[in-house]
Amino acid sequence: MEKFELLSLPDEALLAVLAHLPPRELFNCRVACTRLRDLCMHRRLWQAATVWEKGVLRAALNLAPCLGEISPVFLGEVAYLVQGTTCVVNKLDLIVESESDAALATVIILKLSAVGGAENLSLQVRCSPSTPTLPTLLRTILHLSGIQKLFFARCFYEDEPLPTLLCDSELSSSLTKLTYCSRFAGPFLHQLLRTHAATLEVVQIYRARDFPVSSLATMPRLRALTCHLISDLVQLADLPNLETFNAFLFRYQSETFEDFPPGAMQFLRKAPHLRAVKFQSLVKNIGPALSALAESASAPQIESIAGVAGAAEHLKLWAPLLRNFTSLRSLSLDCVPPKVLLKAIDPSSLPSLTELTLEKARAACVHSWVHDPAVQDVLSRNPGLHVRQFGIQDVQDCKCAWCYWGCHSLLKGHTAFSSHSKRTGCPIDCFQVASCSGPSALAS
Repeated sequence: MEKFELLSLPDEALLAVLAHLPPRELFNCRVACTRLRDLCMHRRLWQAATVWEKGVLRAALNLAPCLGEISPVFLGEVAYLVQGTTCVVNKLDLIVESESDAALATVIILKLSAVGGAENLSLQVRCSPSTPTLPTLLRTILHLSGIQKLFFARCFYEDEPLPTLLCDSELSSSLTKLTYCSRFAGPFLHQLLRTHAATLEVVQIYRARDFPVSSLATMPRLRALTCHLISDLVQLADLPNLETFNAFLFRYQSETFEDFPPGAMQFLRKAPHLRAVKFQSLVKNIGPALSALAESASAPQIESIAGVAGAAEHLKLWAPLLRNFTSLRSLSLDCVPPKVLLKAIDPSSLPSLTELTLEKARAACVHSWVHDPAVQDVLSRNPGLHVRQFGIQDVQDCKCAWCYWGCHSLLKGHTAFSSHSKRTGCPIDCFQVASCSGPSALAS
């Protein structure tokens, strides 16, 4: 057999092989020969690389043309290393816990931004808002030109507002995705939203309720929004490109919510372009919100609804309205669905539905669940449907009748159950457990 020489491969093929090596191994390979020395520093190999080890990070900042991400633990050493680098670092992941951390993070961000990097920034602030160097860091982030994605989280001292920043110069808009995690919005979020209103496409605001809806209403490109449900959301009903809405309604301590805020209900009724909606709520009755969505101008074009939960008596009222969602492809239920709701899932009313996810079920194991008459019925009536179940844990040595009869092992590794054999376009884990004529394929 002829001996195969790795170096006999053309450059493109050899780069495909080298792409499987971690950064440390790339540095080891580059000393083998002149050709590998050059190929191991190819931009394609480093633009997605993540580096956190001190030794590898030092070498990468000195030699690599670019890096996908760095997550430094020792900010002081990194602040020293970046001073002479020309390496373009796309994503920077920083944790600020002290006054010195804030100062060093500022140095790192400024330097990497100056060479065309820091387009994607993740910052966790764990120090007090009164930290003297924190305003400079926040002001640096506001002034960054070219930043496209920002993840900002406050982990401690959340009851204390961040400092108000005075910016004399005009700020440029470049941010396309903003994720903000804090109990209160504060002036920093207000300034971020105002500064980048012209370019923001994705905004995710977790936990905060006092966010400025008026600023969101001025964003012509906003297409995806995650936020707490508040009445002011009605101001966003006319946004021209808003297609994805993830809604939160959580309570703190002794708070209770019986219904959705009226303005949020109006938003669901009026928003004309929604295609995907997800609810994450502690409200007992989600039915009115679902009904408002079904009555909206968006209903015929909505393709995904997730987080549907609530008492059976409330979901029964929503079942007849399912036929309004003629484009619905994915439906996720975070509750045990009433039979009337499953009966409403039919190709005549939901012709596009291909995935139904059930997060909860009354069953001892997955095997007994797939043989449940309600599951068999919904599968047999919907030949193109895949039903997923994530609410049942695998049970070792289950004593149910179905496991006793011996076909339980066939289900392992599958979570998308259907009434058809796997075909083109099916999920990779598709598995037939029923047939369109009714009886289970496993029962045979």
